[in-house]
Amino acid sequence: MTPQAVLATLLLTMLNMNAVEMRHRLDRLTSVGRVLYVAAHPDDENTQLLAYLTHAVHARTTYLSLTRGDGGQNLIGSEQSPLMGVIRTHELMAARRIDGAEQMFTRARDFGYSKRSDEALAVWGREVTLGDVVWAMRRFRPHVVITRFPEEGSTHGHHLASAILAREAFAAAADPTRFPEQLERVEVWQAHRLLYNVPNRFMPEEARPDDLVVDIGGYDPVSGLSHGEIAAASRTMHKSQGFGAARRFGPEPERFRHLAGEPAERELLDGVDTDWASVPGGAAVGSALDTARRGFRDDAPAAIIPDLVTALRALDEVADPGVQAWAKREIAQLVVGASGLLLEARAEVAAVVPGDEVEVTVQALLRNDAEITWTSLALGEETQAVSTPLVRHQLAEQRMKLRIGASTPHTTFPWLEGVPGPGRYVGEGDSDRPLPDPPLRARIRLVVAGAPLDVEVPVQRVVVDPIAGEKRRDLEVLPAITATPAAHAVVLPCPVGGVAGVARCETRLRVDLRVRHPGRFVVEAPEGYRVSPETVDVDRDRVIELAIAADVGAKPGTLRLFGENERGRWSFAERALRHDHLPERTVLLPAEVKVDCVVLDVPDLRVGHIAGPGDEVADGLRRAGVTVEDLSDDDIANGDLDRFGAILVGVRAFNTRDALRASHHRLFDFAERGGTVVVQYATKPRTEELDVPLLPAAMTLGRGRVTDETAAVSLLAPDHPLLTTPHRIEAADFEGWVQERGLYFGASWDEERVVPLLSMADQGEEPERGSLLAVDHGKGRVIYVGLSLFRQFPAAVPGAYRLMMNLLQRRTAIGAALETEPPPVLGSWRKLYLVVLIILAVVIGSFYLLTRRYRS
Repeated sequence: MTPQAVLATLLLTMLNMNAVEMRHRLDRLTSVGRVLYVAAHPDDENTQLLAYLTHAVHARTTYLSLTRGDGGQNLIGSEQSPLMGVIRTHELMAARRIDGAEQMFTRARDFGYSKRSDEALAVWGREVTLGDVVWAMRRFRPHVVITRFPEEGSTHGHHLASAILAREAFAAAADPTRFPEQLERVEVWQAHRLLYNVPNRFMPEEARPDDLVVDIGGYDPVSGLSHGEIAAASRTMHKSQGFGAARRFGPEPERFRHLAGEPAERELLDGVDTDWASVPGGAAVGSALDTARRGFRDDAPAAIIPDLVTALRALDEVADPGVQAWAKREIAQLVVGASGLLLEARAEVAAVVPGDEVEVTVQALLRNDAEITWTSLALGEETQAVSTPLVRHQLAEQRMKLRIGASTPHTTFPWLEGVPGPGRYVGEGDSDRPLPDPPLRARIRLVVAGAPLDVEVPVQRVVVDPIAGEKRRDLEVLPAITATPAAHAVVLPCPVGGVAGVARCETRLRVDLRVRHPGRFVVEAPEGYRVSPETVDVDRDRVIELAIAADVGAKPGTLRLFGENERGRWSFAERALRHDHLPERTVLLPAEVKVDCVVLDVPDLRVGHIAGPGDEVADGLRRAGVTVEDLSDDDIANGDLDRFGAILVGVRAFNTRDALRASHHRLFDFAERGGTVVVQYATKPRTEELDVPLLPAAMTLGRGRVTDETAAVSLLAPDHPLLTTPHRIEAADFEGWVQERGLYFGASWDEERVVPLLSMADQGEEPERGSLLAVDHGKGRVIYVGLSLFRQFPAAVPGAYRLMMNLLQRRTAIGAALETEPPPVLGSWRKLYLVVLIILAVVIGSFYLLTRRYRS
């Protein structure tokens, strides 16, 4: 190795590293043992086991989540689908920073709850998803593979499928005839053993004599925390799912069942040589790291830098590229941490556009005694010499222009690029990478203990919030103009009785324009639709309201929104993710709006809306012409509810809004006086009943659900006013649904008072009757809706809109309509029928009278 060879290139992932973190990293570096934990979703992982493996066994441990959890629920906001996946990916990364494990993914999409593994494998694509798991095993090269779930049982089909794929991949990863295209980049790999981590709480299974039992409930004296405490902090990062966890103390026996490979007798890594000497060329690395570990002192960490540099040099002789890359990254991070070196690259803006230029200030501050010289700085294509020896407690600073090339790609999440299939993402790049690297980085070359080390620092904008303090976000490359519609699918309501080509479907849609350089906003409408305005010149951020119209009968289509100027043309919407526990990011999505004309009888009433988390039904109703007013906690507790004709309760509002739980009786009183209350689904706690009634009659909430969005729906009471007025609900209204039919159905109820309206079932199961329950109460009505209308409204499913219009009608209005109008079967010709009937009655009566007079 020549003196000028670079020791390593490090992407700096943390500003500071304390003594606890350095000690943990040194401990893990002394072992080359690797464990891969496999499950289906964010939150499936056993965080206490991960903490035990990283802190006690010192094994390099990775959690492979087949999906990013994008089909799940959201307790912290309205984000769904791809945005939900981005949130849960970041939450997983936050969890891993706490428990010390790493993170990988496949390209499988979480398409919602599935009850069967064969369905999950079919939607994902069994062979291609197996290839992703094989790729993860060949790349990570684990000695032990652990599955979280069994292959059969009464749990999520994704869970079962993850275990099946892990077992198949365990063998396929070692077979050169399976997925040979991967062998250009990785080698075949045979893990020592495959184990099943038998659950001991939520899905307990009977113990077997040959189960391996390991106590994972130990104590980490370095951090002063038990593995259960570390696990609780890690699991609590799954905030979008409401998975805050209590600390656990004391012994925690965990069971493991042997599935394949060499059985273990006492420990998970039995029979695995985890010493560096077992890696070809690794003995010298292990020796240097051992010396560094023994010599580490909390008050003088810089003393081990020469040993770390020795280890970095020795790594060039290691034959295993995976081990080499991992160790270089970890050791280089330790070099920076032990020196107390602070490196930052700051810009005054949060986003740039291709073709822009921005000034970046790069700072270096040495805070421990170490021999480090800053020799060069590179930004983009430009490099400048620095040649500055760093002196303890003396700030070194360089300013440099960063030129963003015209062809620089926008900052995106690779798995969101391209049009995904029902069960898979199709984005380019490595499927296993959790997140893309920061898009714009400053490359700082240092000479540490006589050897060059390259450190890449993300260019960031730093602001000070008066409440949260300092907030950082990576500098992003974004389009010059983005157009973000308030909804990505809208229903255009059409007047009842309209004639095609005469009456029009109409709605209005807000579009938020983010303008970074002047240009034009352009709308391209599908055939049969008209939009106003079609183009707008823009030179600043603004909001535009689009008037969308079409003739009755226009086919469903897609509006496309563009921004354009002399630099190009783009079609991007942007969503800023802002949650306190996550880094602030911009997500770029296609700027498209699906549009559909639907004949709707919109009720003339005011609706009070009690919002729950992640529910866009109210916004859909507003666009359809319904007057909707959001209710505050004070409105719920003390407001005049009688100014509304109906009150709509959002999904999970009974789980998340204390004011609603405390004042639920006011809703029932409102119904008793003649109002309509529509309660969208609430979740049932695992171990107890929901402690507030959802209906003014006995009803037990269950966990029943129908996951097949195409499952047949039977009308149990086809002539009930809620299924006939103003729209007659038929089988066609349940076509085009997305992800599922519904969830958290009623399990039992007062059969004398509560009327079940629908029946449905997943394949091979008994019918579920609790998806739509109605109870008359005084002059009004209360309805429980387990149907997933909250997913259908954002997807602009016509039948969901038609059904909701029925549900919101006042009971008295429905009764009056039924009393004064002929049966719905008369349709739009009812007046003609009445006229004909009257004429026939007159003719027949006259004929009878004439005949009678003639006979007499």
